[in-house]
Order: sequence, then C-alpha cells, then structure tokens
Amino acid sequence: MTRHGADKGRRYQLTWAATLVVAGVATLAGATGAMAQSSEELRCYSGKMGASLYHAKSLGRCHGGLAKGGSVSTFNSCMASAAAGADFRIGLADESAADSAFTCPGDLQSLALDGPAAWQDGLVTSAIFASNTLPNPCVQKRSLALSKYAGKYATCVRRGFGSTPQELDACAAKPRAAFSSSWTKAGLLAACTTGDFATVAAGVEDAIDAQGALLHVNCGDGVAAGFESCDDGNQVSGDGCEPDCTFTLRCGNGVVQIDNNEECDDGNLANGDGCDQNCIIEECGNAVLQSGEICDHGGESATCDVDCTPVACGDGTPNTTAGEQCDTAGASATCDADCTSAVCGDGTFNAAAGEQCDTAGNSATCDSDCTPAVCGDGTFNSAHGEQCDTAGASATCDADCTNAVCGDGTFNAAAGEQCDTAGNSAACDSDCTTAVCGDATPNAAAGEQCDTAGASASCDADCTLAVCGDATLNGLAGEQCDDGGESATCDSDCTPAVCGDGTVNATLGEQCDDGNTTPNDGCNDICHLESCGDGRRQVLEECDDGNAVSADGCSASCQRETCGLVGGVAACMYCPAGSSPNAGYTACTCNAGYTLVGSTCQDIDECASNPCGANPCDNLPGTYACPIACTEAAFHTALQSCGGAGRAITFDCSNTTILIADTGNGPRQNSCNGLVVDGLDRNITFEMDPKCWGRTIPAGDCRVPLDPDGTCSCPNVNSGTLFMALNGNNMTVRNLTVRYFFDGIKTGGNDNTVENMTFERVCDDSMGNNSGVGNLYTGIWAKTACGKCMQNYGVFSATASDPKLRDHYNAIVRDSLFTDCQQPIRMTNAGRYLIEYTRMEGFYASGIFRCLGPRFSTGPGDTQVVHMTGSELDGCDNGVRFDGDVQGLVWGNTFVNNEFRGLLAQANSRVSMWDNVVRYNGGLSTSDLGLGGVGMDNTAQLDLGGGSITIDGQVVSSPGRNVLCDNLAPQGNPREVDNVTVNTIMAENNYWCTMDPQSHVRGPVDTDPFLTQQP
Repeated sequence: MTRHGADKGRRYQLTWAATLVVAGVATLAGATGAMAQSSEELRCYSGKMGASLYHAKSLGRCHGGLAKGGSVSTFNSCMASAAAGADFRIGLADESAADSAFTCPGDLQSLALDGPAAWQDGLVTSAIFASNTLPNPCVQKRSLALSKYAGKYATCVRRGFGSTPQELDACAAKPRAAFSSSWTKAGLLAACTTGDFATVAAGVEDAIDAQGALLHVNCGDGVAAGFESCDDGNQVSGDGCEPDCTFTLRCGNGVVQIDNNEECDDGNLANGDGCDQNCIIEECGNAVLQSGEICDHGGESATCDVDCTPVACGDGTPNTTAGEQCDTAGASATCDADCTSAVCGDGTFNAAAGEQCDTAGNSATCDSDCTPAVCGDGTFNSAHGEQCDTAGASATCDADCTNAVCGDGTFNAAAGEQCDTAGNSAACDSDCTTAVCGDATPNAAAGEQCDTAGASASCDADCTLAVCGDATLNGLAGEQCDDGGESATCDSDCTPAVCGDGTVNATLGEQCDDGNTTPNDGCNDICHLESCGDGRRQVLEECDDGNAVSADGCSASCQRETCGLVGGVAACMYCPAGSSPNAGYTACTCNAGYTLVGSTCQDIDECASNPCGANPCDNLPGTYACPIACTEAAFHTALQSCGGAGRAITFDCSNTTILIADTGNGPRQNSCNGLVVDGLDRNITFEMDPKCWGRTIPAGDCRVPLDPDGTCSCPNVNSGTLFMALNGNNMTVRNLTVRYFFDGIKTGGNDNTVENMTFERVCDDSMGNNSGVGNLYTGIWAKTACGKCMQNYGVFSATASDPKLRDHYNAIVRDSLFTDCQQPIRMTNAGRYLIEYTRMEGFYASGIFRCLGPRFSTGPGDTQVVHMTGSELDGCDNGVRFDGDVQGLVWGNTFVNNEFRGLLAQANSRVSMWDNVVRYNGGLSTSDLGLGGVGMDNTAQLDLGGGSITIDGQVVSSPGRNVLCDNLAPQGNPREVDNVTVNTIMAENNYWCTMDPQSHVRGPVDTDPFLTQQP
C-alpha cells in the first residue's frame, strides 16, 4: 500500500497568499448508469469516496478558520491532519481490494486530495480567496459552504450509483439551493471578491463527475477510464484494443502506438496518403523527392526552400541559407521587397512598414525615423535646420525647434519661463519671470525703482527707493514708522511720535520738543511751551491756575496772591516777600520786622542790637531768637515762655537728636499766637524715647504679628504722645525732623503753618488738623508709616465761603511728599480741604508700609469738600477713594500704577474731574467695585466731561481733557472707566489713546465726542 503521510507537512505549507485546496470528492456519476462489476470494485468505490468526503469537509473547516483570522501555524496543522486522515482511508480501500487481486484505482494525488489540481486552483482559489484581505467573514462562510456542497453532491452520486443525470440533479437540487443561500448571506457579512455562484457550483459538479469517472473502470463498456489505455466496447483481440483494454502493437490498426515506434497510423498500409506502410509520416523535408516536390534536400538549402520549391526572393518562403533575411512575397511591415528585414534607415523605402521616407538617416526632407522632416515631430534633425526637437516646447527646446534660452523672445513654459519678451518689459522680467515687485529682479520697464525681494536698507517692499516719508514702513532702512510725513503717531523722521524725542510734532499737539520730558526747562513733559497760565506749575511759579488773570488767588505772573475780604468780597493781591496787602487790597505794605528799602521790604536784623546780650542771636524773617540748649528741658522752658521777646525758638547745636520722653504732651500743647519754632539748617531731630514702635504691647493692639521679642513694629493706636499741638493762631514750625512719636504735629488754631518738615515712622498721625481754619502744611516729607501720615478734622461752618481765601479750608496740603504711608491722607468728617502739588507714592508691594492710597469719607450729617490739584498718586493699591457725602474737585492731577484703580467715587460722593492723567492702573481685583482707571459705585455722581454736578453749593461742569489710557480690568482687558451703577457717567472730550473708547469702558458711559490727540 502506498502511503503519503510522510511528506504531508512539506506539501501543505501555507502563506497569506497561499492557494485554497478543497478536496475533490470521488464519485461514479460520470459512468452515467454503468454498474460496478464486482464487490471489490464497490468496496474500492465506497472506501475512496469516504476518503474524499472526509477530506472535503476537513479542508473547508481549515480554510474557514484561516479566513476568520486564525494563525498560519494553526492552519498548517489543520491541513496536515486532514491529509493524513484522507490518506489513511485511501489505504484501507486499497487493502480491502488486495485480497481479490483487484487494483483499486485512485490514490491521494489522482483524486486531487493532495497537491495542485487545475479545477481546485482555478475554481476555489479565484472564487473564494482572490483579492481579499484576511480576516474576512465572507471568505470564511463561502469556503465552508463550498466544501459542504461538494460533500452533499458527492453523497447524491454515491446514493444513486448507476442513476441517470436527471436523477442526480434532483438529488442535488436541495443542497445546491442551500449552497446558493449561504453564498448570498456570506456576502452580506462583509464585502469579498468572488466568482459567479452558478459558475462555481457547476465547476464543483464537473470536478466530482470527472473524479467519479476515474474510479469507474469496466473494460469493454466503450469508456476508457482509470487504468484503461483503450476501450473499444468489445472483447475482440487484434482490432487495436485488446480484451484487457490495452493497445495491439501493429501498424495499420488506426492507433498510433509509440511503443511500436509509429509516427502515424491511418488504418491502412497505403503509401502517398500522408502515412506510409510503416506508419511513418510522408512530408516534404524528408530528403526524398516525392510526387509534387521540385526539390527536397531534407530541409532548407542554398537552392531549395523548406517547401521543396526552388529558392526565389519574393516567393513568400524565407531562406536564410540562400541569404534571405525574410520573404513575404513583396514588401510588408517586416520585410522589404529585396528580402531584407524592414528597417528604417536602410535606405529602402517601405510604405508597408510604415515608412513615409527613408534616406538612410536625417536629410533635409526626411528624419532618421523615416518620417518627413517637420519641426515638432519629436525627431531632432539638424540637416533640416533644427537645433532640437522635443515634439513641442520642453525644458531644453522651444516649440520652433531652437534651443530653449531665456531672452530669445519665444515663450516656453516647459523651460520654466513665465514669459519671454527678449529682455525687460512692462509684464516680463529679463529672467523670463512675470514682472512682479518682490521677485528680486529690478525692472524699470515695469515701473520698479529697485527690487530686493522685499524691504532692504535701500529698497522698500513696493520696489520704490527707501525714502523716509514715502508712506511705506521699512524697518531695514531704519524706519520705525512711515505715515508719509508727520502724523499723530509718527514724526517726519520716521520715528514714533513721542514727546522728548527732540522732534517737534505739531500734529501730535507738540509745541516744542527739547529732547527730554523734564519740566521747568522751557518745554514741559507733554512738549508744551512752559508759560504762566498753562495750568502746570513750573519751578519758578508758586501757582498756575490755567490763566493769566490776577486777583483770583494766582497772579498773572503765577505768584501766589494773598486774599482777604473787602466789603464782603474776596480781594487778592500778590505782594513780595516781607509784605502784605493793605486793608483795602490796593497796595502792599511791609510786615512787622521788615522795612521798606527802595521798592522792596527787607528783613530787619534785630540781632544787630544784641537783644540776646552776650549769647548768640539768630536773625529770623521778621524777628529773632536767642538759641536754646538742645535738651528736652530747654525746649519745654522755651515753649512756656512763648519763645521769649522774639516769640521764636532756635537751637544752639547742629546734627543733634533731642529725645522727648514718652510721658505725656505737657508744654508741647502750645497756644502761643505768632510763635515760630525754626530748626534752620542745623539738622535738628526730635525723637520720642522710647520709640512708639518696637515696644512690648498686647498682641491685640498690634496691626501685625508681634516680633519674636514681644515688641510691635506697627501699633494699632489712635492717640499717644505727640510732638506738638499748635492750638494758637499764626504759629509756625519749620526745618525739623520728627520721628517715632505716636503723633507728630496737630493744628487746632487758625492760620498756622507747618513747613519744610520731615516726619518718619510716626505710629498714628504724622500731622493733621484737629480744628481751626487756614492751617497750612507745605514742604512736608512724611514717610514709612504703617498707619496714616495725615489725618484731618474740620468744622464746615467755620470756614469762609470763597475758595480763594485761606480760611476757606480747614487744612491745606501743599508741595509735599508722602512715601510709603499706608494711608497718605485721611479725612473722616466735615470740613474743606485743599491738596495741591503733592505727591503720594508707594514702593512696598506688601508689608506694613504698603500704600493703600488717600481716602476721603464723612460721618452721619457731615459735609466734606476736597479740592485736589496738581498732585500725583503712584503705586498705591486703592487709588484715590471718595466715600460718604464727600464732594471733590479733582483737576490737573496724575494717577498712575495703582493696583486696583486710579480713582473711585462711591456711596453718595460727588466728584468732578478735568485735566487729569489716569494711566497704567488696575489689573487686580478687590472687594470694592469700580476697577481700572476711574470707577463709580452705589449712588455716587462722577463727571469726567460734559456733565454738571453741584459741589460746595455751585454747579460745576467738567470740560473733560482727561487722559484715560492703558488701564486694565482684573481680567487684563482694557478698562478706562468702570461704571457699576445704572446712571450714565458723562466722559466727553477726553483722550483715550484709542479711536474706540467704548470698547474700554463698562456700564453706561458717554464718551462722544472724544479727543484724537493728547491735550
């Protein structure tokens, strides 16, 4: 028994492109009714049919698993197992027939159960797996259905052994319908490339019928099958097919028998009919001259063709031995009439070979490819005058068959030319590119003055020469801007329009530009000519009320006038130092202690008469003093005597600190009218001992956590030892430093003056007005206070009605500096106050000296009026705050760099603002609303221009002219005005640094009209 299992693994290796092999199923259907002749044949048929069925079903399962996504190794194992099982069953069939000496036809190979077979490769592979990417459920299902149908059809054949084809079709009808249904359903699962179902089914049936014929062997039935080499339907010997169905070895039996060395067998032994009596083929070329042959040299010779005719060119028989390359009985597509091969360029014209001419190469009329010489035919022919020929324009050749050269006047897009006008033209550059500014090719014909592929130091991006003032910005040429001349943002020298750049820009509103923003040099910090009456006080000006009118408190020469009531009306007059207006305010008279010298009042030197005896004498303006010792006791004694005869106190030391014990205020509560306390230029400092800070106090009385030693660096106190209380009238304290007291100087009388003083780290109030009117604080420097640097109280009814009068104000703060005070100025009740030319600044971002800003508020029933002018607030968190029933006139000030806002009007306050600069404020949030530049909350009223508010009994209308720029909301977006009320803020005629102020405000704000340049 032949076994095939040993090489199964080798034969069934598979890759992803492998061929699907579905086993053929053996059947006797092809016999069409013939019956098996013995039980051995029947056992053979049944056994090997079973092997086929087993193999078909197994292979369908293997291929279905592969199509579903199974691994290659699993597939190979499945295939090997299927082949081994089929081979085993074939072996059993062979063994069952061996006992009766019957050879059972059909092994594993012949039954197409193993190895390639045409019907398997062509049918199954192309029908199921071709052009499909695995895994694919459609492929899987159709593979299984095909195998199943092969088994069903073979079973029909087996059951109906000997049946007719009609009976076989009836048996197969139902499984064929099931096969069709499965085929269709598989295509609904996924797309897969398959053959036509009917063709596939017919192929399966034809293949099984053919295998059945292989198994069916019945010698004498007229059907040659299996091991039979012939079957003539009888058992007669000597008729060409023997009774054992093998051929008879004899010539003339009509069967060509190779084993009998026959070349032919026409069934007779006659010669001349193509097959001779020895069954050898009769033909020309056998070297035997036969009937009809002119010659026969056993093949081609120099004189005889292979058709046994004489050699002749044009006879249609090529004879290479006779020198013919071809012979087509005349010219043809492959052969010339002279029997040479048809070759273009051989000098022989052959129209049949497609030649239009042939001059054995290029000529003036014919190309080397045997076509007429024509420019554009793709054949280069220099004899025809061509420099090139690429069948039209190409990268190297123009359409006129001249070499492609930029500048030849022939446009050739294939050569990269965008145009070609034989040089520059209005539309084309000399490099054959379209004339475009910015292509780095200057083209004067196209109107270019230059072209450097964009802006350069010498050329603008628009291909004009780089010239400042041409309205084309060119940074490489050193231009920072270019508006075609002077504009509000650009100087004529193409630099940004900025005050202080040394270039006067009238469009920006500059009247001058001296190259700096330093005031008091003739040109101020907004580049306006400095002059009296411009509203901005210069160094030599004592005041500037924005006009050149005298008798209004500030003279036409910007000197401060002294004002008083004459007949119930305020009259004002400027009088030089040492003089005062007379009672009618018609002339100036010298003050006491001064004498008229020429047209001026000069100080009388009282020390010339030795009023102090042998002791030193200090001549003071209008009086004198006998210096006292620099001790606490001497100071107290001098105060008790009201400064002696000169009513003045000076000191007989320099660079000295006088300690004042923290034991109460004592004699420093002073009511000496006209008293002067003057430290002159002797650097006299008064210091409380011990300091008000840095002492041990309860934690609840400390604004900050106690220091490790239990002391407090910032006590929370509202009263304590003070330096001086000026309870009299016309008292003056000047030129001293006061530090570490709970309070500095408090004024309680009228018209007192505190000037040129330094207050440092005072724990409660560095200075302030307790009561009285006309009290003046000027030239003050208050610094590093963890509380208030100035606290004022006043009685509204005690003040004069006219703001030109000094007595109109309870307190006046002038020309002063507040540095790092938590609250620089605080007003908490009634009164009128003037703050002018004063700066408040903060440098501490956090800590006890962090500046929160000035605050003005009232108690129940109080009225407070604040005039604030010419002042600055820089770096203080809350900006300026108006609260309660406070009325504010705010003009000519600068509010910058404050974290929450520049100014806030809240509660019932009323504020009118004009000529202020509000910039760079905001960006952070706080519980108070109204953030950014200027804010309004609650029921406050705020007029920034174009409105009217009643303040201090007068209807005040703001002219605007405020600068509102670069202020931010907490989110970082612009916020110049923040109105969180339902009432409209009037904000007309202001400068916003933008042409769209409405995008920089919140709430109802009327911004139109607005200024387009800084005022």
